Amino acid sequence: MTKARQTQIRPGSPPPPYYHCVSRYGQDEYSSRNYEHRCQWIVDRLKERSAVFTIDICAYGTMHTRTVLYVPK
Repeated sequence: MTKARQTQIRPGSPPPPYYHCVSRYGQDEYSSRNYEHRCQWIVDRLKERSAVFTIDICAYGTMHTRTVLYVPK
């Protein structure tokens, strides 16, 4: 089960440099709509954002839009 970031990082301690992010897409169980066509859009957006912001993409997967990001201090 996922936890909110505020419960994982103690106040006053430095934030971790690596973040594992998950966003699920595909077949929506409530509306029965399929969103798999957004896969390439998400990959392109990740690459674009990493060029603009100070983050590095260490790994990504397109099955459930799983990314590992490195945020330098």
